[in-house]
Amino acid sequence: MEKGKTLKNEHINKETKEQIRSLTDKLFDAILTNDIGIIQAMFATQVLETQGEEIEKLVARMHSSFQAQSYRMLDEYHVQNAATEAIYSVGPGIPGDNDYLIHYLPPHPETFVALLIPNGLDSDFLITAIYAKHDDQWKLDVLQFGQYGLFNKNAPRYYDTAKEYHDKGYLIDALNNMELNQLCLRPAGELWEYQKHQEMMEFYEKLKNEFNTKFPLPLTLDNIESKPQIFRIHAGILNDGFSPMVLYLTSIPLDNTAALEAENENVKVEVNRIFTGINVGKKYVFYRAYHELPDGEKEVDHYGFVDLGTQ
Repeated sequence: MEKGKTLKNEHINKETKEQIRSLTDKLFDAILTNDIGIIQAMFATQVLETQGEEIEKLVARMHSSFQAQSYRMLDEYHVQNAATEAIYSVGPGIPGDNDYLIHYLPPHPETFVALLIPNGLDSDFLITAIYAKHDDQWKLDVLQFGQYGLFNKNAPRYYDTAKEYHDKGYLIDALNNMELNQLCLRPAGELWEYQKHQEMMEFYEKLKNEFNTKFPLPLTLDNIESKPQIFRIHAGILNDGFSPMVLYLTSIPLDNTAALEAENENVKVEVNRIFTGINVGKKYVFYRAYHELPDGEKEVDHYGFVDLGTQ
């Protein structure tokens, strides 16, 4: 047999594909019911001995992250006669924006990589299951879980959108799209690498440097009498998409809502003037006024506002 032979999708032997699909159905159902016992029984013994606790935590995280009645297979790879002492890679093999590679150390010469995505969710999660043939029996050796896409876009699509915004001069939109790109960049952790991974990372760094040079934060809005300071702008994820979120410090007491609203009207004008395109093509732009900087550890009071974008 040819060394390192890999069969993909429709080229995989029907019987082998059906065996793996039956195991994957069982795995998917056990994730939905959080039946760790079933999943543990599917793993190779030596994997459970070293990773049992991590697997249990992973299954609990998957169970709490989604509920779906079915899944679709992104890709399947049947690897035969792989060298088990060297990193092996599988992937579509067709150069393009979505091209990726799965890098892993095969536990046995015959392995099967199944990449499945639960159906019907706003967030596309990827479940990576790598099976190995142990004495003529397929056993799980690797299980990974991560964010593959958001709102029908994966990392390369957010990259493309970011480049389009950047070409228009919409820097904050470009940066927000690259933040979403980063969320979806490694759906199988370090196992997964897009063909354009380095290119995307370099573009993200370029945007951050450009933004920090042009708009060093905190940014004081000197044209407003109360001198509010913008300290962060990011993509706020909603149920049906995402919108820009502008966070700023105010000197106005948070219980003085009339004064806060008057100040915010001026903040909106300045934000739309400074950050070109921030409200263009958006349903909303969200604002939050703070009296102190949130540190990520304690709850900080704020007052929120919503501005309608220009569709």
